[in-house]
Amino acid sequence: MAEPVAASLVELRSEDGIDVIAVRPKEVFRADVIEALGRQLRRAIEASRGTRFVLDLSAVEFLTSAALGLIINIQVHLTGLGHRFAVAGVSGEVAGVFEYTRLKDVMLVYATVEEAVKAMKA
Repeated sequence: MAEPVAASLVELRSEDGIDVIAVRPKEVFRADVIEALGRQLRRAIEASRGTRFVLDLSAVEFLTSAALGLIINIQVHLTGLGHRFAVAGVSGEVAGVFEYTRLKDVMLVYATVEEAVKAMKA
């Protein structure tokens, strides 16, 4: 039997006027976790009054194609609203997935949150 989904999978914070949404789970592969993560990401975005968002994946060590689809959907949603969106903190296996799938070619991806926040302020 699968473990229950954690109550809070994301943390919303502001850094220099940029909304940073940190994804907490190390592994994002179970369907129920991805579904809950999607709901919590959307709630965090709705709770924000910002127009510039950084998705912090520095804690994530593994994700599936379904999780990548969620990230792409969030990007499409935000850019459709005229907001700016970037991903930060991809490393290890996650960086390899972003490279292999060429997501780095279609979205802003930064090594660190600090780099992303600096770029988003410009």
